[in-house]
Amino acid sequence: MRENNIVSKILTTLMVIECVIIAILVLVNVNVYTSSNYSYQDEDYLFSLLKGEEYSNLASAAFTNEYAGVRLTGDMEELHEVGKYTHAASLYRVYAATGDIEKADEYRDRMEDAYDEMGIYSSVVKDINNKLGITDFDM
Repeated sequence: MRENNIVSKILTTLMVIECVIIAILVLVNVNVYTSSNYSYQDEDYLFSLLKGEEYSNLASAAFTNEYAGVRLTGDMEELHEVGKYTHAASLYRVYAATGDIEKADEYRDRMEDAYDEMGIYSSVVKDINNKLGITDFDM
């Protein structure tokens, strides 16, 4: 009977330790979750990037928003397409320069797709192409 009492105390102590560990882990997870708030790039910010001709930052913001599942409102979708065009045009330029025609054609198709979805912002294509040194893609 004495042995049962000792085993019971040991098991009770282990359960208390496990409960404390679980409580600490829950608190850490809650802290991490609440401190990792994502501030998405809104339409005004995206437009300011476009206006400032910061096309690579626009591409980055578009992909970040897409990854975060941001719901696109207003002109955000068209602004995202400008970012996607910039990304595709950059890679098109790289693959065309290295002679990888298959990959260059793939990114040229992506450029065309993004251009078709840009709406009123398609006027920046010439500027993007000039900055990237693309001379064989006129829309």
